[in-house]
Amino acid sequence: MKVGFVKVPDFMQWMSGLETECESLCLTNCSCLAYAYDPGIGCMFWSGDLIDLQMFPGNAGSDFYYRVAYTDAVTDKEKSNGRVVIIVSVVASFVVASICPAFTWWTCKRKGWI
Repeated sequence: MKVGFVKVPDFMQWMSGLETECESLCLTNCSCLAYAYDPGIGCMFWSGDLIDLQMFPGNAGSDFYYRVAYTDAVTDKEKSNGRVVIIVSVVASFVVASICPAFTWWTCKRKGWI
């Protein structure tokens, strides 16, 4: 999850890298709780307590990204889209499963096998 315009917490781990690499570096480290990027510093990572995190008014500060459980990150719209896909799949499977035996019976009857 992204929190914009914050004073990042103290006690970070620093690693040089591009802004686009910070997310993947954090996600590959199981103990990484959050990350941020500053052009003058590079990638910053936190694995302990996130103390001293402060929101700045206006446009000052850095974008701060912290890890949350997948279920917390999924929006209601994405959840409802997933439900629609499941419902459509079940209904389509039921229709196909109903049509196949009927078509087989009709074909056998037409050829005189029944």
